[in-house]
Amino acid sequence: MYIEKRARITVKKEGVWQVGYTIEKCTILLTTVKKGKEFPSHEHKESQYGYCFWGEFTFYVDTNPYQLISGDDYQLLGNVKHSAKAVTDFYALDLRYIDNKEIRKSIQFYNLKTIAEDTEKKIKICKIGTANLFFIEGTVEITKESSLLQKNSSVFVLAGSETNICCNGKLIFLKSMEIYEFIDIDNFKIINNIHGVLIINIYNLSRNVN
Repeated sequence: MYIEKRARITVKKEGVWQVGYTIEKCTILLTTVKKGKEFPSHEHKESQYGYCFWGEFTFYVDTNPYQLISGDDYQLLGNVKHSAKAVTDFYALDLRYIDNKEIRKSIQFYNLKTIAEDTEKKIKICKIGTANLFFIEGTVEITKESSLLQKNSSVFVLAGSETNICCNGKLIFLKSMEIYEFIDIDNFKIINNIHGVLIINIYNLSRNVN
């Protein structure tokens, strides 16, 4: 049982900090942006799933603007021009992958499907390409019997803000802007969870890592 930090700095300049990690056809990117900063129009062959942990930004697809705030997400086809401008400071995920067949429109907005919600916790899920994404709010215990820890998959954990987890009786501190891979872990408990934790379960991989 162990946890590895996988984030590698891809961009670090005034107002923008980005880290990323690639495993086979999936790239996980975490970005923190200061208010007023802009990303120029660009495109890439990969489809893209985006999630806003906190803050607000305007996302442009071609010339069409969309406002995204904390908790909003989207899917975007590959080879579609897009750009962004920070309305406030914001922190967001981009998950890029090769799988255009699953998205029939150039852009799609939706709420993650809630699979468990009460006064103490929320768990939401969506399927993106060869990955299942689980967004968790509140204190939640994850066990090997749950779909979040499947065999033959890679489990990555992203924290929206500083978060504690308890794993095999040991307290572990997670930071934002880090990509953690959980390897051979049977269970863990998420606590002190303010801006949410996103678990990315990428399955059927041969473990070719870049």
